[in-house]
Amino acid sequence: MSVTLNVLVIFVIALIVFLLLMAASHLMSKNHIDNLKKDLKKDEPKEESRSEPLPIDKQEDTKDRQESTEVDDQVVPEEPESADLAEPSLTQYPAFDHSIAIEQFGLQESEVNEFISDLIAQIDGEIPALTASIDSGDYSDIRRISHLLKGSSLSLGSGGVTDAISALDHSAIADENIQKLQQHLADIKYYLEELKKSYL
Repeated sequence: MSVTLNVLVIFVIALIVFLLLMAASHLMSKNHIDNLKKDLKKDEPKEESRSEPLPIDKQEDTKDRQESTEVDDQVVPEEPESADLAEPSLTQYPAFDHSIAIEQFGLQESEVNEFISDLIAQIDGEIPALTASIDSGDYSDIRRISHLLKGSSLSLGSGGVTDAISALDHSAIADENIQKLQQHLADIKYYLEELKKSYL
């Protein structure tokens, strides 16, 4: 009886193992088939999309847009900077004041105006030679002219053109670069015109 029971138990266990193996085999087979289907779908050639021709009015609109884009993409050359930007900037000096001529030399207003008119003419007469000396880098001549004009202007007033001439004389004595001297020359020309507006 005991032997028969053992055989029956072994048979049942063997049957269960067999059923499990069959079920596992079925699942593996199903998964394999699914994978094959997926691979086949990947390998199928895709249909090329056929774009229908656009109507004539839409073709023209597309062409206009492309031309507009090409114009926008073109690099617009920058305009050259104005030559005025390269010119030296003006140095700020106080307005010309002739009170020193009255206080120290006892001159009358009418006499001061007459002497300042002569000073304006003197500076005007030396501007061309001063410009040529600066352009050529003739420091000896620059110092000679600036020293002469400084002496004349200091005796009649301060500020304005007097300060500009004094600055040029100082730079010429120190042998500063030509650009610095050109800056002072530009200042002298400007403040000379301001002096003319006040006294001529």
